Amino acid sequence: VTALRPDGRGFFVQDATAPHSGIEVYASDGAPALAVGGRVRVIGTTHRYADRDELLLDAVVPLPAEGAPPAPVEVTADRIGDGGGAALELDGMLVHVEDVAVAVTNPDLPDDYDESLLDGELRLDDHLWSELDNGYAQGARLELTDVLGRSFGHQKLWPRSLEDVVVR
Repeated sequence: VTALRPDGRGFFVQDATAPHSGIEVYASDGAPALAVGGRVRVIGTTHRYADRDELLLDAVVPLPAEGAPPAPVEVTADRIGDGGGAALELDGMLVHVEDVAVAVTNPDLPDDYDESLLDGELRLDDHLWSELDNGYAQGARLELTDVLGRSFGHQKLWPRSLEDVVVR
């Protein structure tokens, strides 16, 4: 388990750092109590929602912990942004981007979806951390450890908490 949805209706899982192994698990009736780093076996049906794959949860079985949770995959923003060569293989996985700049503070003006556009055509979004706002100044340099996802036509990084976003 790499991340929990703040609304309690799901979580993200991945199989170590194997490409194409991350996915959001959606639980319409609410997810069981899980912890980030916990190991689970999930059973469900794949589904497409808002331009991304997810697993509709039928059952989850907690497993004994074996070693450390998967480390984030090191990657650059241009490889996982819109049109990036690694975007599909790392979708739904925990990634680490060492140094990326905020290109546009609010790319959806006049609307405001609490997103910032980063270099590499990658967005920073509040899907997993609702307190995130698009308040980072243009040009601000960030270090990010976030879940990579896709929604509404764009590749996005979804921080889980304040600790996932470091201003340089």
